[in-house]
Amino acid sequence: MKQFFAPDGPFMKFFSTFFDLVLLNLITIALCIPVITAGAALTALNYSILKIVRKEEGYLVKDYFKSFKNNFKQATLLWIPMMIIFIAAMLEMYLLRFHPEGISKSAAIIFGIIFILIYLMCTWVYPLLSHFYYDSIFEVLKNSFLLMLSQFPRTLAMAILFAMPVVLFFYKPGFMLAFDLILGLSFPAFLSAHLFDTVFAAMEPDDETSGDEVEEEQKVIDKLDQEIKKSNN
Repeated sequence: MKQFFAPDGPFMKFFSTFFDLVLLNLITIALCIPVITAGAALTALNYSILKIVRKEEGYLVKDYFKSFKNNFKQATLLWIPMMIIFIAAMLEMYLLRFHPEGISKSAAIIFGIIFILIYLMCTWVYPLLSHFYYDSIFEVLKNSFLLMLSQFPRTLAMAILFAMPVVLFFYKPGFMLAFDLILGLSFPAFLSAHLFDTVFAAMEPDDETSGDEVEEEQKVIDKLDQEIKKSNN
């Protein structure tokens, strides 16, 4: 029993992980409120969650905001069109329910398929962006699309994990509102990280580091290269 409650025992590990997930969830929700920053917030969430899953030591909040800052531009460029599509999807659902005559069935089916594809891709977009360095957002989208297809069972599982808090909200709004505020984003991300971690590990070279670390190392290399050129001159 003493081992169970020891600092490195199962209970304390569970409590520590639970506290970290709650903290990350609250920070992410706060940063999603401005809407435009939601993409960077989701990227930072995935960055920090994967560190928890891999049991990598670090400063949770500091690492979160580091990822948020480093990936803000690309994450926002990816988020804006996706946000527009999600808003259009909600509008379509509203029309289908309350004004079905305002939209044709064929258009609704086509747009529904596009929305599902975008949503499935999103399950990979922000984890990829958080962990790997990309020169352009087109590379992120290409790799997300390929992973969506090649890892479809994982993709479907991750999509269900993130959709469940939203779907269940309509059945148990009071309970799910409390759950969503506490763990609505971080817990699905935590479970999803266990699914994509092995995929990412297979994609990493032996000396692979996270995206922002690669960028920092490249800056150091460039600086050393400039100093060598100056000394030669």
